[in-house]
Amino acid sequence: MKFCTRCGLSVTGSGSKCPLCQHTLSDDGEESPDVFPRIETIAHTHGMLLRCLLFGLISVSIVAVMLDWVFPDKPFWSGFAVAGAACVWISVRIAITGRGNIMKKLLNLSILISPLSVIWDIATGWHRWSIDFVLPCTYLTVMLAITVISRITRMPAERYLIYLIFLLLFGLIPAIFLAAEWNGVRLPSFLCVTCSLLLFSAHLVFDGPKMKGELRRRLHL
Repeated sequence: MKFCTRCGLSVTGSGSKCPLCQHTLSDDGEESPDVFPRIETIAHTHGMLLRCLLFGLISVSIVAVMLDWVFPDKPFWSGFAVAGAACVWISVRIAITGRGNIMKKLLNLSILISPLSVIWDIATGWHRWSIDFVLPCTYLTVMLAITVISRITRMPAERYLIYLIFLLLFGLIPAIFLAAEWNGVRLPSFLCVTCSLLLFSAHLVFDGPKMKGELRRRLHL
């Protein structure tokens, strides 16, 4: 059993600091079990796999930079390889970090992919593949995934209200592209907007009273 001489507190577990004052605990030598067991996350259980992935991405980046240096036919193409490797690593870290709910992680990934794809498109000459395909397809996938997950887990409407709002926003972004006539290929954006309106309407019809009550509660109306 461990003891804090400053707080007069007995502490179980393997910690070396007092949870109240952070003073170093004195130990009488007797082992005591942890009150709160450690919950392993993907980052812990697959640490070696993640380290191998990180090493692989670093290796690809280094080789690309060296080849670009030795054969400078197309200057700075290695920058795209390094940026791609960084995007892969950031996406993987967002997907596995912590134990947050999967809906939040999907939103974070979609928010990350959106500006990165546009920046990449601009850097490669602005061929509009980002707004023609990447953004609407990403938003459409996230909308369908959130809807399926909410139904499979039987999540109450009030718990995913914020995600319903994002469903509408995801549909409005491609609508802006269509209204401004920025698209070269319009079908993915049409599908995204249509799916957003259909899903939001379905939730409004079937879960409308619950959504209304949750909005009143959150906005203190």
